[in-house]
Amino acid sequence: MGLSQGMGACGHTYGDHNIWQMWLPTRPPTSIARTPWTETLHHPGSQQMKYFRELFEARPFWKMRRDKAMTMDSENVHAGWAQGGSFGVVYLPQGQPVTVSLEQVSGESINAWWFNPRQNSSQLIGEFNHVFSAACTVGL
Repeated sequence: MGLSQGMGACGHTYGDHNIWQMWLPTRPPTSIARTPWTETLHHPGSQQMKYFRELFEARPFWKMRRDKAMTMDSENVHAGWAQGGSFGVVYLPQGQPVTVSLEQVSGESINAWWFNPRQNSSQLIGEFNHVFSAACTVGL
């Protein structure tokens, strides 16, 4: 999700096996499924998809391009900048520490935020001067 949608994709299908195959007990599943799709629409992840959508719809996400060099020392981290450097997004699936290259940023300072998709909440990490890089550690 963070990799595709955050890098300019036009959509994402929530990864609940029951939903994407619209499984019902009256037909065999394509892959692992055990709960009718109409019930799984209420799983926590489906609500979190709404939060993710709201996060990206508040920004011109279609201007984003993936930038592997943005996260210099981290594996399993996906990141990208908007064209022109007006904003960037770093997706940390495991909440690990990360050092972010700020070369692509426009402006003299950067406000960094942590977004928690479980609770639809944001927390200011800090304001950084426009330097080469900044290390951020966030908690889940």
